[in-house]
Amino acid sequence: CATNISYFNRRNKVMGDVYTVDDFKQSVLDFNQRIGTKPIDKYLPREEQFAALRRQVNIIFEEVKELKDAVETCDSLEALDGVLDALFTVLPLPYIVQQMFDISGGMKAVAENNSLKYTTSFDEVAQWWDNNPNKEELLIDTNTVDGVRYHCVKNKAGKVMKFPNFPKVDLTQFI
Repeated sequence: CATNISYFNRRNKVMGDVYTVDDFKQSVLDFNQRIGTKPIDKYLPREEQFAALRRQVNIIFEEVKELKDAVETCDSLEALDGVLDALFTVLPLPYIVQQMFDISGGMKAVAENNSLKYTTSFDEVAQWWDNNPNKEELLIDTNTVDGVRYHCVKNKAGKVMKFPNFPKVDLTQFI
């Protein structure tokens, strides 16, 4: 895909001030409150809770599909619109499910669990790769951050893979 628009190289400014991710998150929250989006009531029957969550998930999928279509056609303007619309629909999730789940605790547990997917030991990641039954479809990726080398196993699509016997994150305490 060739980029035909230079939006990605410019800083977005609103009324002379840099518009930050935090500003965007606040705008998303304000929008959702003003259009009547409310947290899912924890006292609703489970089926009603998940029906409400399903509505938001369907909106997210619609926006992600539009983003995918833009990426497939190398349309920079529609890709940017798709990225921002996808964020606009995903960012309200913690607000929407705040009574159903302990999102903060769950986020921390998932982040800690995901940090187990990389290591500073090349020998360890080489062993993960070697013990994977699909190793022909995988590669070892190395990145340096602040002078430290981190290694992980990725599939050909770039997804970071779990090593054999990877511990499943326990989210039961956050429901």
